[in-house]
Amino acid sequence: MIFPPLPVWTWATLLVLLALAAWLDLIQRRIPNLLLLTGASAGALLALLPTGMGLVPALSGAVLAGAAFTPLYLMRQLGGGDLKLMSTAGLLVGMPRAMALCLSVAMAGGLLALFWLWHARRQSPFRPPPFDRMPYAVAIALGSATHGWLSLPGFVTGA
Repeated sequence: MIFPPLPVWTWATLLVLLALAAWLDLIQRRIPNLLLLTGASAGALLALLPTGMGLVPALSGAVLAGAAFTPLYLMRQLGGGDLKLMSTAGLLVGMPRAMALCLSVAMAGGLLALFWLWHARRQSPFRPPPFDRMPYAVAIALGSATHGWLSLPGFVTGA
């Protein structure tokens, strides 16, 4: 599917937000609300710019991305910060791109979970894996980067 292009400032904001969130999730196992609020505010402002997508597609993307990952939150497979980060990423990319973003993030999360399990088993093969949560912000960052790379002009057509 070919998506409408996003302004470079939107991609830059998303990249910085996800890099900071993934780094903080790796070292602290939490994503600060201030970072998420700043990212969501920047996303809303970028959506309202004349070159932006508009507030309705941005908010629709946030709701869809948040709703798609709510079951994982309810099953305690990811934390509240991860859910808010996914909603913020959905706000930045908007609809209909948020649907593809959710799929890319889910695939990255599955691959990262396999790696996380393999690494835990490799460290101690006779003990069950630790109950320490996988830093899902890393999966959100990797899935978003893959989605952004795959949606570059010329990638689909090969031109």
